[in-house]
Amino acid sequence: MNSLKFEYRENGIILRILSADDAEKVLQFYEKNKNTFGSYETEKPEGFYTTEFQETLLHAEMESFLKGVHVRYFLFDERFPDDIIGSISFFNIRHGHFEQCTTGYKIDEEYRRLGYGTKMLSLATRIITHDFGIHRIEAYIMPSNIPSVHLAERCGYEAEGIAKGYVRLHGKWTDHLRYVYIV
Repeated sequence: MNSLKFEYRENGIILRILSADDAEKVLQFYEKNKNTFGSYETEKPEGFYTTEFQETLLHAEMESFLKGVHVRYFLFDERFPDDIIGSISFFNIRHGHFEQCTTGYKIDEEYRRLGYGTKMLSLATRIITHDFGIHRIEAYIMPSNIPSVHLAERCGYEAEGIAKGYVRLHGKWTDHLRYVYIV
């Protein structure tokens, strides 16, 4: 694993690791997109939509980043570097004989279909494969989330199959498409 960087800039975007000091900004991002994100995510724990919860979460994510087991970058546009546009995380990072992880990403509903997702996923994929030495990235996507399917395909991820009963969403086990990027 190369030395870890807290910020990357390319093609007008910024991917940045945030600290607990940014909790209010992160909370606003999640609150603004609560209904949209809720369609594709598991239920949030009690207190998730509080500054205190976000501070704790950002602190834990920083520790995980420093250990090389989880990373979440928040997306910004260089023209307005204080507004969170999206986020991408890599989790279940495994090294040794595996060198693999899983990714999840989201874009603020106001900024969708403007190319941010493609820029974010492309840059973040290069970061995780080059700087973290990851060989295989998996992305699990609900079949109804066509924009996410197209995004993954545009960025070089290939359909590998269906993960039956992959996650319980809204009280029901749901199948997900499994996409992979392999170096």
